[in-house]
Amino acid sequence: MDENALGKIYKHGEAIIRQGEPGDRMYVIQEGMVEVVQEQDGVETILAVRKQGEFFGEMSLFEKEVRMATVRALGSARVLSVDRKTLMRRIHQDPSLAYQIIQSLSQRIRQLSQEVERLESWLFEISLLGSGKKIFTAWRADLWLQFGAAIDMLANAIQACPNELWRERDQPSEYSEFWYIAYHTLFWLDRYLSGLEREFAPPAPFGLQELDPAGLLPERAYTKDELLTYLDYCRKKCRATVEALTDEQAQQRCNFSWGEPSFLELLLYNMRHVQEHASQLCLILGQKTSSAPGWVTKAIDGL
Repeated sequence: MDENALGKIYKHGEAIIRQGEPGDRMYVIQEGMVEVVQEQDGVETILAVRKQGEFFGEMSLFEKEVRMATVRALGSARVLSVDRKTLMRRIHQDPSLAYQIIQSLSQRIRQLSQEVERLESWLFEISLLGSGKKIFTAWRADLWLQFGAAIDMLANAIQACPNELWRERDQPSEYSEFWYIAYHTLFWLDRYLSGLEREFAPPAPFGLQELDPAGLLPERAYTKDELLTYLDYCRKKCRATVEALTDEQAQQRCNFSWGEPSFLELLLYNMRHVQEHASQLCLILGQKTSSAPGWVTKAIDGL
């Protein structure tokens, strides 16, 4: 190990600090790179690689604990050691140094949190497989919370629509009227929830005009109360469908003119369709009335 006025030069593989040893200083990498490794039961795990301008070993300045990992040079590396007294003097001379250290520590904490989340997700999936449960059905509760939220946003938009806007046209076509957009959304919500059924019929007074290739409109405009009743029907149907979903059902194919999605994919497609039109109606309300319902984070009634 060579030494000069700026720092110490470590050869490739040479340890700068060792796991389990006491420490009283941190280190700043002036040139090159180092690897942070941790040993457990004779097995080494690489935790991180630090490069020029980064630091390590800072925990020893704040707590009297042994080193939690070994740090070795990757190739030739020049490293400067800084004890607590020197660090405090430098911070007094240049307070921005403290901010730089805190910023770096914050980034590391964020990265660690992301790793923990990934590990928790991985362990959860492993536990499901070990218990014999299927991955698809394990996420039913989460699927409903978001599907239900999309339906609730649609409900809020319908309830917020003033009477004078109910049949107002955003464009020349009748298809742009508020009531029709709401009805169209509910009809296809109902239809797609019946994706595994060969026969489909909406509840009265609604018909099957939406299925006609000619794009027929209903014989009359439906009232707000009628559509809110239909929405309540569809919401209960959606909740029951998701709650009863099995892995086998999730993977079954559904035939539509636009494709043959699995029923699980169809549910996600359906949810996106509801959310799209709920947002469209909220936009119309915002433009016409300067007020629109807010975002719904999740359904209030879990499975």
